[in-house]
Amino acid sequence: MADSRKKNTAANGERPLAASGATEDEAVKRCDVCHGPLKPPVYQLGPHCSRQGRVACSDCGAGQRRSFADLAEEAVDVVSRHLGYFKVPCPYQEYGCASPVVSRDAAAHAAACAHAPCACPGCAFLGSPAQLVHHLTDEAGQHAWPVRSITYGSDQVFDVEMRELKQRDPRGATAGLFLLVAEEDDGGVFLLAVGSYSDGAHYVSVLCVRSNNADTAGPVYSSSVIVEGPPAKVRRQKMETKAVASCSVPVRFDVEEEPECNLVLVFSEDLHGTEMHLFVCIDKI
Repeated sequence: MADSRKKNTAANGERPLAASGATEDEAVKRCDVCHGPLKPPVYQLGPHCSRQGRVACSDCGAGQRRSFADLAEEAVDVVSRHLGYFKVPCPYQEYGCASPVVSRDAAAHAAACAHAPCACPGCAFLGSPAQLVHHLTDEAGQHAWPVRSITYGSDQVFDVEMRELKQRDPRGATAGLFLLVAEEDDGGVFLLAVGSYSDGAHYVSVLCVRSNNADTAGPVYSSSVIVEGPPAKVRRQKMETKAVASCSVPVRFDVEEEPECNLVLVFSEDLHGTEMHLFVCIDKI
């Protein structure tokens, strides 16, 4: 009876990929002689070997390698070409990305990764949206921003005292920044920004606090903002946004600088004395 092991041997005596249980990508990381893991030092086989030009692990290549002088010019190219296929953790693994990345594509992945960190507008802190919320709202910290838990699809009522806004902006601008954190599993983080322009007009807007790359890779959120004026004036403004814009740095913004951010303009006659009355609803699409 023929040896069943010959079924896994090609005509030229080499084992096919299937024999080693490797895909093509995995095979690039294996020795061309024994098909074991390819670990440094990596050797390129010399002209006296039937597998000339291929790479071998240290055990298989020790007796068949070219001289070090012959290898010197090629070593960098050979090792780089093969080791470039090894998978490494995403640079943003600590911020929530669990995707392994082929090392040669790590830079491109990082540039588009939805888990790129968010930045604190008042210091050098970097973190995931959840980490940033803890950093900004920690009462023992240097920022102590106001935060509120929300439920998707439910109205949140805010009575904002306009005279106190300046105290809540880490850069001293006339704006109030409130963090809203969804109670649902995704823990979405949002920024409610209420501010004043130098001409006396005011604005309201809602943003999602996350990497700007998450606009295409992450969930889509809608928002509704209603400004309820004094009953005697029967004024009511409403803005609905089908896709809330993202920002990786929750700061005061201006419509001229951030045209993709929708703003509700509010005038003095829309205020209840010095208070702005708001109904804010955020939903996950």
